[in-house]
Amino acid sequence: MTIAALTESKKIDTKALEVIGTLGGQVTPTDAQAKTAAALLAAKWAAAVG
Repeated sequence: MTIAALTESKKIDTKALEVIGTLGGQVTPTDAQAKTAAALLAAKWAAAVG
């Protein structure tokens, strides 16, 4: 989901976006963030897809 899509659907947290500001270019997670995300995905995937 993109910021544009969230804005269009009116589901964006405008206060959080104001704090973050404009994001430029590609955002790449750190190795630690990627490993944490992979572990979370592995743990929750089966329940999420049914």
